[in-house]
Amino acid sequence: MSKTSPFFGPDWQDRIIIPDVYPRKDDPGRPSGFVPPPTGAISGGPTVAPSEGAELYAESITIPGVRPIVYQRASNFVLPVTDSPIALQPGNLQCEAFLINVPSSSSNSSFFGFGSGVTSTSGIEVQPGIPLFFSPSNIREQWELQRLLEAICSLLGYAIGQAEGMPPIPTPGQFMAPRVVLNAHDYYMVNAATVSQNVAIMLFNVPEFQ
Repeated sequence: MSKTSPFFGPDWQDRIIIPDVYPRKDDPGRPSGFVPPPTGAISGGPTVAPSEGAELYAESITIPGVRPIVYQRASNFVLPVTDSPIALQPGNLQCEAFLINVPSSSSNSSFFGFGSGVTSTSGIEVQPGIPLFFSPSNIREQWELQRLLEAICSLLGYAIGQAEGMPPIPTPGQFMAPRVVLNAHDYYMVNAATVSQNVAIMLFNVPEFQ
């Protein structure tokens, strides 16, 4: 069968069989480069006034740029650990994560766990010279998507309500995703031996705007 057609051009069959192979030497259906004008009419379409089209949401859409800087704060201290469980902090303290390190010069491991009942058999062993990092799993709230989805939801609710001759359909309302934090007062350390050894602790504070 000939590939030549007065309707589709000389290469129309190949374009149907292999639609995603570019570039070709001769392809009448190949898209041409096009840069839409910032305002005004697009070829084949109606004229759009700046105030009614391209700039309608110009002040409501986030423009790509440098993201705000938020510092990760932390605190370092030494915890004297014995065979009696001791909390990482004497009072409540929210933190993003903590790092525990038994000095490599120590001859004994320390044990870490939740609650004052932790023992050397129920706790997690922290061996000398091998720091352990503990942190909950948190995913950043994607504000750049959430704001637009909420705006679209509001517009659709209003439009559907208008079309049905009813008040605007109520939107889900504002929402902020919960963030998991650790309370350093709830976590304890203990040694199997009665001898006291100093354990280095680093607590990471919860960053702002996160």
